[in-house]
Formats: sequence, C-alpha cells, structure tokens
Amino acid sequence: MRNWTGVMKSIMQLQTLLFSSGTPLRTQDGLNFTQEKALLAIYDNPKKSQKEVTFYLNLDKGAVSKIINTLVEKNYVERFPSPNDRRITLLDLTKSGEKETLKIRKKFSKHIEEVLSSLPEDRKQELYDHLNQVVKITEEIIDN
Repeated sequence: MRNWTGVMKSIMQLQTLLFSSGTPLRTQDGLNFTQEKALLAIYDNPKKSQKEVTFYLNLDKGAVSKIINTLVEKNYVERFPSPNDRRITLLDLTKSGEKETLKIRKKFSKHIEEVLSSLPEDRKQELYDHLNQVVKITEEIIDN
C-alpha cells in the first residue's frame, strides 16, 4: 500500500522550506505572500472566475474575496463579466499587475535558488525534473 500521507507531508515540508526560509518574501508595495500567490495564480490562469482562483489557492471563499478586493484596490487585478454567463465574474491582471507578477516570479526563482544553493547542480536538476513530472501527472489528473 502506498504511503500517500507521507508524500503529502513531504510536499508540505518542501513548500515550507522553499517559501518560509531565508529572506522575507515581501514586495516593495507591501503585498503579503498569499496576495503574491493570488497574482501568480491569476497570471498562470488568466480570465478565470474567482471560484477557480479559490481552488488554485486552496483557501476559503471569504479569504480569497478579501485578497482579490485588495488587489483590485491596488490596481493589480480587474474584474469583468464572463461573455458566456454574465452572472460569473472573471479576473485578469492589469498592466501594473502583470509587471508586479513578473517581479514576484523573478524574486521567487532567486529565493528558491538561494534555498537550494547547498545542493550540487545534478541534485538540483534531479529535483527539478521530478517536480516537473509531478506537475505533468497532476495536469493529467485535472484534465480527466
């Protein structure tokens, strides 16, 4: 029998290691980590509903609503009605939101490189390859 709880524990530990150690991950505009993750989720999944963004962030509806409101106030995110169903509101980044998100992506990449700096290059590549495989399999599961 597979130890899926052990796998989940390792994934959570990896996430904590990558995003909780080292220098604080704050933007100059004062966004917190969850707001940054929301920008990344919208960047990677443009023109999605707030419900779909809630799924990507794995947070409750109220928390995501508060995050999106803050990002709208900062002119990073815009809301607009779905062309297919006007009852659904879609989210997308503004130009300043795209610019900020690119800075965040660069900062995260630099931070991850720093956290993994003690690993030899071949081990970093191995980790990268395995995580990409996890992403591909996850996408297959979601698509089915």
